[in-house]
Amino acid sequence: MFNTATDVLKRYNFLLNVTVDVTDKLQLGGRANYTQSIYDQPHRYSQKGSSSLAENSWWEQMTRGEPQILYPIVTPDDCPVGGGIPTEHFYNFLTSGARNVSNREIALFSLQGNYNLFKGMKLKGDFSYTSTNYRAKDVQKNFGFIRNTWVLQYNSTSPSSVYRDARHTDYFALNLYADYNVDIKDHHITALLGYNQEWSVYSAFNAQRNDLLSYDVPVFNLATGKDITVNADGFITPYAKSLPNGRKFDDTNDKMYYFPLSTS
Repeated sequence: MFNTATDVLKRYNFLLNVTVDVTDKLQLGGRANYTQSIYDQPHRYSQKGSSSLAENSWWEQMTRGEPQILYPIVTPDDCPVGGGIPTEHFYNFLTSGARNVSNREIALFSLQGNYNLFKGMKLKGDFSYTSTNYRAKDVQKNFGFIRNTWVLQYNSTSPSSVYRDARHTDYFALNLYADYNVDIKDHHITALLGYNQEWSVYSAFNAQRNDLLSYDVPVFNLATGKDITVNADGFITPYAKSLPNGRKFDDTNDKMYYFPLSTS
C-alpha cells in the first residue's frame, strides 16, 4: 500500500487428493487442503479518524486535509520546541513502528468411501474435519507530537499497549447413505436413504495490557499496566439430521414422485 512501512501479505496453499480402487466394488479416497494467510500492516490509531467503509482507514486519513496531510512531517529548526519533532501528520503514525499482524489458517481433511453392494445398490460415506485458526497481535506505541500548540500531545497514542486475539473452530461432518436404482419395464426408480451429522466446537480468547516497558519485546509480562482486559468465549453446537427419501420416475409419462422425510 505504501513505499514506507507498507503492509505485507503472505499466503501459502497445499492440496492433496487421493483415490484408490481397493477392489472392483470398493473405492476409497482422501483429501487434504491447507491455507494460511499472514497479514502484517501498520497499527491503526483509534483516534485518527474513521470511515464508514473501513474504520480508521489510512486512505481516509490521507484525504482529510489539515492536519493529516498538510502539516510538515516534523517541526522546522526555528520552532520554539526545536526542529525534528513529529507533527500530527499521518506519516508519523504510519511509520511509528506499531504493527498489527494477523494469521489465518484453514485445514480440511476428508475421507470418502463407495461400495457397490449389488447391482443398483451403492453404499456411500464420507467424514470431514475442518480446523479454523485465527491469531492476531496488535502493538500500539506511545509518542508525542505537535498539533495546534508547542506542547507535545499524546491523546491519540497513549497508552502504549499490546493486544492478543485467538479464535479456534473445529467442525466435523459425517454422511452415510445408500443409493438404489432399478428399472422396471418402462419405469426408473431411485431410492435414497441417508444419515447426516454435524457438530462444531468454538473457543475464543483476547486480552490487552497497557504501558509497555519495551517496544522491542511487546509482551504482557513486560507491560506495567495494572489492569489487563480479558475476554473468553466458547461453545459446542452439535446437530444431526436423518434424511431418508424415495423417488419414483415414470419415463413414459415424464413424471416424478418425491417422498422426502427429514428429522433432526
